Amino acid sequence: MVEFLPSKQVLTEPSVNPGETGIKGVPASGVKGGEEQVEPRDPDLNNPEEHESVEDIKKALNRMVYHSEQPPGAPDHTLSWGLTEWRTIARSDGKSKRTIEWVEAAVRMLQNHLGDVPLSAVGPREMRRFVIGLRGRRRYQDHPLIQGTGADKPLSDRTINNRVRGIKALYYGLAQAELISENPLRDYRAPKPGETTPATLTPEQIKLLLSQPDLKKPEQLRDFAMMALMYDSKCRVSELCRITMGDLEEKSFTVSGKGGRQLTYIFESDAARALARYRAIRPQPAPGVADYLFLTQKGRQLTRGRVLAIVKIYQKKAGITSRVSPHVFRHSSARDALRHGANLEEVRLMLNQRDIKSTQIYTRLENIDARKAQARYSPLNALGAVPKKKRRT
Repeated sequence: MVEFLPSKQVLTEPSVNPGETGIKGVPASGVKGGEEQVEPRDPDLNNPEEHESVEDIKKALNRMVYHSEQPPGAPDHTLSWGLTEWRTIARSDGKSKRTIEWVEAAVRMLQNHLGDVPLSAVGPREMRRFVIGLRGRRRYQDHPLIQGTGADKPLSDRTINNRVRGIKALYYGLAQAELISENPLRDYRAPKPGETTPATLTPEQIKLLLSQPDLKKPEQLRDFAMMALMYDSKCRVSELCRITMGDLEEKSFTVSGKGGRQLTYIFESDAARALARYRAIRPQPAPGVADYLFLTQKGRQLTRGRVLAIVKIYQKKAGITSRVSPHVFRHSSARDALRHGANLEEVRLMLNQRDIKSTQIYTRLENIDARKAQARYSPLNALGAVPKKKRRT
C-alpha cells in the first residue's frame, strides 16, 4: 500500500545554514530550533537550473514519502493475479463477454497444466510443453455430460491454436498496460490451426428447415423469421440477439458486432416480408428489457443458447443428420452468394469481415463442389476406355 507522510509533517535539512535550503533556487522561510522549513512555491520552469532542482526534489520525495508493496510484474504475481488484472483492462476497453470468456478458458487450461505459477515462469519452453499436453487430451475430456461419438477424438489443431492465442492475449494486454515489464511470449508463435472447411447446408436442406415452423403459431412464426434473417443477412447469432427495433431499417439493420464495431447487414424482400409478419404479432418487451426485435413469449431477450436449441428442434423435425447451428446459416449463405455470381470482395462486405483471407475459406467449398462434380461427370470415366484392374479370385 502507498502511504503518505502526515499532512503537517515538515521536511528538514539539519545541516543547512540559516537562510539557505541547500537546494539551489529554493529559498528558506526561516529557522526554528535549528531546522529549516521549506515553503512550497511554483518553480520557474523557464530557469533550467531551477527546473532540474525541482525534479531532484520530486525524486527525493518519492524515496522519502512512498514505500509500497512489490511492483506489478514481480515474480510472486501469479496467473490468477494476471487474469484478474487483464479482466479489468478488457472490461474498461469494451471487450465483449465472449472475448473475456475465451481468455479465461485458455488461462485456466494452462493453470491445470502448470498450476497457478508466477507470470514470469511461463515462457516459450513451458508453452511448448503445454501444447504437447493438449495434443494428448481428448475433446470434452472428463466432461460429466458429453460422452459418446466425437468425445474421444483428440483436440483439433484449431482448438490448440485458439487456446495458445488466448494465453498470448493475456500477456499482451498486461504488457500494454505496463503491469509486466516485458512480454515473455511476444516472439512465441502459436501452432498453425490447419485448414478447415466450414460446415454448410445445401439449399434444399435450408428450404427443408424453413418449412418446419407452423406459421400459424406466433412462436414458430418468430422462429421462421429468425432463420430467414440469419440466412439472408449472414449475421452472427450474437448480433441477431442484439438487434433492437431502433436498429431495423426497411431492408437492413445496424448492430454492435464483433470487436465492438457498428456493423450493417442487408437483406432482401423475402426476409423483409417474413419480418413484417412476425412484427405484427411480436410481444411487448417485459419491464426493464430493451426493445429487442426477437423476444420470448414472456418478452425476454433471446440468448445464443436459446437460438441454438430452437434450430436443433427444427433440424430434428426435418431429419437432417449433418451439422446444423446458427453459424451454419452464415457459412451456407456466403457459399451460395459465391455460387450466384458474387465475388470474394462482395461476400467479404456482406459478411462484414475485415480481412479477405477470412472470406477465402469459402473458395474451398467451391473446390470441394468441383471435386464432387468431377467424380459424377468425369468424361473419361463415362467412356470406360481405361481397363479396370481385375480382382483376384
